[in-house]
Amino acid sequence: MVEMRKILVPVDFFPASLTAVKQAIELAIRYSARLTLLHVIEPIAPWVDGVPFNAREIIEKTTTKSTAELNKVAALSHAADVRTEVLVRNGPVDTVIESAVRTEGVDFVVMGTHGRRAIGKFFLGSTTERLLRNLPVPLLAIRHAKPTPQRYRHILVTTDFSEGTSSAIEYAWSLATKYGADMTLLHVLDDVQADVIGSYRGPLLRGIQYDLESLLPVDGGKKCKVQVLIGSPIRRILSMAEQVPADLIVMNIHTKTVMDRLSIGSTAEKIIRAANVPVLAVPSVSVRTKKAKPAR
Repeated sequence: MVEMRKILVPVDFFPASLTAVKQAIELAIRYSARLTLLHVIEPIAPWVDGVPFNAREIIEKTTTKSTAELNKVAALSHAADVRTEVLVRNGPVDTVIESAVRTEGVDFVVMGTHGRRAIGKFFLGSTTERLLRNLPVPLLAIRHAKPTPQRYRHILVTTDFSEGTSSAIEYAWSLATKYGADMTLLHVLDDVQADVIGSYRGPLLRGIQYDLESLLPVDGGKKCKVQVLIGSPIRRILSMAEQVPADLIVMNIHTKTVMDRLSIGSTAEKIIRAANVPVLAVPSVSVRTKKAKPAR
């Protein structure tokens, strides 16, 4: 059973993060969860062009100003009767967020994401993408600042049958139940795999269809359509999201090698970069299986 007791929303005051706050408020209402709004002040060097200055004083002033701005954002959730706390922390963004998840009893993260420096993104990935690899809790990534539906009407769940598939379906089914949404469960068989199996393609596709249906709750067939497609996974997923149309994409994520991460990124990362709707990435290791500080 999926529980959301405490939802963390990193806020950088860019439009995408403010959209994320509104999505988090809606989730908090439906799951009776608390919100934690977090703003991170990144470290600054105590000099510019060789001229020293009082970095501590600047951080203190920035902290005061950021806290005031974060309280203004929190007014949105207070107006919806959602219990909310604000945190302002100093340090590297992804490190601070990871720490907050582990120390504050967070079991779900909603985050607005936007493109930054192209070269840095290629070699290191964005903050959101680094978090995808390290967070032990689901991450709902919202790439666009444009308004997103307050109510999910159709949820697309994609799986490659890797570790974490059952968790992704569990979250998708829970959200579909809370929002009264329909679901599509999708598996994409890569072109190369399809070519190799040749004449066995038909029986294999039927077998995959059966395996997908067996992952659903007993009454899942009434609300969920199962699809098995052949082609490029990323293209097929994005195409299906448009075709349904989906208001949310849910994916399970699992560990990749360091070289895979640095060179081409995971399927989840690529979907988040390209999708026109929010993407929920569910890790194979859930915070519910770890000892965490209880939500306050």
